[in-house]
Amino acid sequence: MGNGWGIRRVTRRRRLYEILEGDDTRDPLTVVTRFVIIATIVLNVGFAIVETLPQFQTGEHALVFRGVEAVSFVVFAIEYAVRIWVSVEDPRYETLPPLSARWRFLRSPSALIDLVAILPFIIARLFSVDLRTLALLRLLRIFKLLRYSTGITALFEAIYAERHTLISCLFVLLVAVITAATLLYIAEGRAQPAAFGSIPAAMWWAIVTLTTVGYGDVVPQTPIGRMIGALTMVTGLIVLALPIAIVATSFAEVIRRRGFVVNWATLARLPLFSGLSPAIISEVLAVVRAQSFDAGNLILRRGEAVTSLYVTAAGTVEIEGPDGRDNRPPGSAFGAFLTPEAERSALLVRAVTRVRLLMIPEADLTVLTGRWPALAARLAEAARRPETMAVPAGEGPTETT
Repeated sequence: MGNGWGIRRVTRRRRLYEILEGDDTRDPLTVVTRFVIIATIVLNVGFAIVETLPQFQTGEHALVFRGVEAVSFVVFAIEYAVRIWVSVEDPRYETLPPLSARWRFLRSPSALIDLVAILPFIIARLFSVDLRTLALLRLLRIFKLLRYSTGITALFEAIYAERHTLISCLFVLLVAVITAATLLYIAEGRAQPAAFGSIPAAMWWAIVTLTTVGYGDVVPQTPIGRMIGALTMVTGLIVLALPIAIVATSFAEVIRRRGFVVNWATLARLPLFSGLSPAIISEVLAVVRAQSFDAGNLILRRGEAVTSLYVTAAGTVEIEGPDGRDNRPPGSAFGAFLTPEAERSALLVRAVTRVRLLMIPEADLTVLTGRWPALAARLAEAARRPETMAVPAGEGPTETT
């Protein structure tokens, strides 16, 4: 009985890990759990902001806010405890003993953010502190949304990848601030001793000017001072453009790399390409294009020229042709190489559900099949037996956004 209980416990723990950390949109529990956590975060942060208004700090409004805070604490505390328990299932910690894996998780940035989410309620109860004084900690709960935003995660990844270059840019900015402040101290120190009587005092003007904020509270008055001010403005545009360009380039590279990995995984799972060598997959990826269609949209109209091979990476399509009408599940392929050229113009293809298609131009595919006999053989088999190209129900790849 002890062994059986151990197996069930591991299975249950793995299931909870998949619910909390997975992104399977076909799993109702994953979708509901993610919705509840995100909704609680948004509601809690919104209430923390509104509660700072004087008219909502007394009476029945205060009771409502305390109730929302209590419910949020319960949700966040349960989530935090479960994440600690299932952290041993994380592939990053699977080689560690359970205690070490959980300790490693507790020190991770995401776990620290989860801890911050429950601290305000605990501190307020232990030390009788008014929750309003903990407004900053409560608003930090918005950082829990980072776990569910691939875009923001990619941005942080891009910044981290270019951290050394960005530090160099900050050093250049510091040099520019000191130089501009020194020049204005020399040019304007006697004319405006209150504003430019020292280099530290002049640094305020230098920072405001270099960052193009321009409050206008302190301005040069002498001709030389204004010339230095104009030069500082132009320098500020150049200095600020550097980190923006660096982060934008790095961010685009991170997105491109992630897209490549996702498309590779999607392509390699499709029956038409599964089992082919990485060299073939990489060359197919170089020419493939992805496009999504909402349910009910026409993908191909009757009479339209078909010059590409289409593979359904996700979703179901309805194909109407000379042999009748039928629905094709994920993994199905149609078009060039699989449909005789004389019959292509008779095809009418419609999206039954939301569909993600991978499209490969016929000209590029002709070159690839000439280079790779294995790919040509796989396409020939698909043309003879299209039913073997479908993904079994429940195993199809999901669309990644």
